[in-house]
Parts: sequence; C-alpha cells; structure tokens
Amino acid sequence: MTPEDFARTAWQSAPSAAAAMPSLDEVRGRSDRFRRTIARRNAIEYAAGAFVIAAFSVIAALIPLPLMRIASVMIVAGAIIMLVQLRRRGSNLDAGAQAGVLPVLVHQRAALVRQREALDDVFAWYIAPFLPGMVLFFAAPVLADPPAIGTEGFYRAVGSFVALVAITVGVWRLNKVAARDLQRQVEEIDALLAD
Repeated sequence: MTPEDFARTAWQSAPSAAAAMPSLDEVRGRSDRFRRTIARRNAIEYAAGAFVIAAFSVIAALIPLPLMRIASVMIVAGAIIMLVQLRRRGSNLDAGAQAGVLPVLVHQRAALVRQREALDDVFAWYIAPFLPGMVLFFAAPVLADPPAIGTEGFYRAVGSFVALVAITVGVWRLNKVAARDLQRQVEEIDALLAD
C-alpha cells in the first residue's frame, strides 16, 4: 500500500469523514497557489519597504526639524528590521522533491503553520519596529511648536494620532484574521492526515 493509498483509506474509514481525500493534482495545485500568493505578497512588501527606506532617507537628509530627522532615521531602521524579519519568518519553504499526496500535504501543512505564526506575531516583527519612529515623526512638530487646545493645529495633531492608532490596530486585526483562516486550513489537513 502506498502512502497515498494509506492516507486515502484512513480518511475514508474515519467515522467523521465527510469528504474524500483530494487528488494529488488538487493538493499540488493548492500548494502551488499558496506559494505564489506568499511570493507575490513578499514581493509587494519588499518593494514597499524599499520605497519607505528611500523616501525617509531623503526626508532625513532634507528636513530641517531635528526630531523629524531622527524619526525618519528610526523609520528607515524599522523598515530594515521588518524586511529582515519578513525574509526570516515569512518566506516560502523550500518545496523540495515531493511525490504523493502525503508528502505534499505534510509540506503544505508546514508552510501554512509558518505563515500562520508569522501573521499571528505580526505586531512584534512588522508593526513594532515602525511605531517609535512614526510616533516621533507625528509628535515632532507638536513638540517643536505646541498648539493651543481647541485650535486647528491641536485638532490636526489629535487627528494624526488617532489615524496612526487606527491604522496600527487595523493592520494588526487583519493579520490576526488571516492567521485564523490559515489555522482552519491546518486543521483541515490534520483531519486528512488523521488515522
């Protein structure tokens, strides 16, 4: 009995089985689509990170306000940390040589777990490296020339802070939702692999 036959028999004989073991082509197709999605996402993140590094390097060189210059350098450092962590935590696993449903499922499960963990921990490696620089960047003009309460400058500063918090929470929430979706896919594979 091949590993594929074993997995198919185990899945079909399980009392809770509601679906047949997918074909090798279907499993490979899902795995390939997932790999392409991760590769495309990472390419966009690398391009965005490069843009942030370039833009804030120019700002750091040209802007006269010292605190904003420091904040720009901190944002560049945050982008570099994020890109290194994206490579370390969020790159695709090496597909290697695979034959049969089980090896592809095992590989796909490992790839899903890797991406789920990266998304679940996104605050630590993606958001946090940017926060100190972004907070200082928005706070620098206020610290240099504090606006009186109730003035247009005051409300503009409050609005900027609220927007920064909303974007931060939104990015964190979206990644948490995506992590939960990947966990559901891991559980589907676990059901297929169960005895």
